[in-house]
Amino acid sequence: MKAVHVEQLKPEWIAEVAQIHMDALPNDFLPGLGFNFLNTVFYPGVLKSNHAKTFIAVADNQPLGFVIVAQNSARLFSEIVRDNLWEFVKIGLLTSLSSFAQFRKNVQILFSSLKKDAASQYGEIYEIAVRPDNQGRGMGKMLVQASQDYLKHEGLPGISIKTRRDNTAWIQFFLHQGWQLSHEVNLIGNQYVILVSAF
Repeated sequence: MKAVHVEQLKPEWIAEVAQIHMDALPNDFLPGLGFNFLNTVFYPGVLKSNHAKTFIAVADNQPLGFVIVAQNSARLFSEIVRDNLWEFVKIGLLTSLSSFAQFRKNVQILFSSLKKDAASQYGEIYEIAVRPDNQGRGMGKMLVQASQDYLKHEGLPGISIKTRRDNTAWIQFFLHQGWQLSHEVNLIGNQYVILVSAF
């Protein structure tokens, strides 16, 4: 395998990135909406957005990992919802029909995704994942660095990420890189921590 490098997302990589997302984060909200949603709605929406960039860890023209970094995650998500409202309604109805609890979860996630912490002027790592068979090889660190470089270039004062509190290895990764715990939030019955790093 050739050396891994980072590039911006290309349209021809969307399906592979969607599959990495499904494989690496199967229990997250977006993969729960299905591969077709990620492949035809979400990633094309992120690719055309002015509110975020998607960077890909690549070797031999093969995506191995990705990061979506947003200048303003609420604007990114609301733009994707606005441009694909009917798709969100259809998927929301289909997943919500399975149970009232799933409906409540969908609504809670939707509203939390549209709300940006007014006190935060930091950009955000919105999603990050590496193919399970390539984890532990430094790609996550490369993708985080690409995110920081992008946000610095855009003039933002720092970067944040939200992750589940029980994701201790990931939290330790960021703390080891000099990030700090900012605060905790409760979302859909799970505790999340917000980690930040000022530039």
